[in-house]
Amino acid sequence: MKMQDGTYRFWPKIVTLLNFMVLLLLLVNCTVRSDKSPQASVSQNTTVPGELSEAGIGSVSAGYRTVSSIKELADIADVIVIGRATATDETVNMARDENDLARPDPNVLVVGRSYEVRVSRYLKGNGADVIYVLLREAFLGARAPKTEENIAQARRQFVQIPIDPEKQYVFFLAPRPEFGEAYFTGPKEPWRFDISDVTQVKPESPWHYASTVFPSPSLDEMIEQLGQ
Repeated sequence: MKMQDGTYRFWPKIVTLLNFMVLLLLLVNCTVRSDKSPQASVSQNTTVPGELSEAGIGSVSAGYRTVSSIKELADIADVIVIGRATATDETVNMARDENDLARPDPNVLVVGRSYEVRVSRYLKGNGADVIYVLLREAFLGARAPKTEENIAQARRQFVQIPIDPEKQYVFFLAPRPEFGEAYFTGPKEPWRFDISDVTQVKPESPWHYASTVFPSPSLDEMIEQLGQ
């Protein structure tokens, strides 16, 4: 029906409806593009961090930094040893103050367990017969109160494989002098290999794809790949 000024009564409603339909089409289009974006996929060489709770307690502290070959791992490791490791009672905060690595981070806690490694052979570098390897056991972010209860919860949630004292390993290591002269950590995953069966060396790592990327060579084949 035409009104006195010559306009139509329903014209404003029609315009509103058309605007709504256009907006709806734009939203659908954006959703489809988002699902196809590169960020929606994850490379097999990257592990996405676990979800953090509101308290800042997570299953892992960061995505795994990984390598794709024994040679690449050997190149970045300062020391490579064969030995057995036993857990000690010593724990440290592996998160460090960025302005002074000798001091722990004042807000973030990464619990590191010290393992005493009795070295039977150095494949790269040299050093003492007994060294110490730090293994991450828990992560609490800046917002999480560092209480015993929260630390215990963080340990339960953290994704890690303890070092087995009954196994012999090849350890690829980087020095951590802020904790002591003979302290080391793994530079990238996987950094330790179970050589209990010298005919089939197996990576031992929380990284899901470690066994796929690193098939099981013999110990002699692994040493040959090191270029020693």
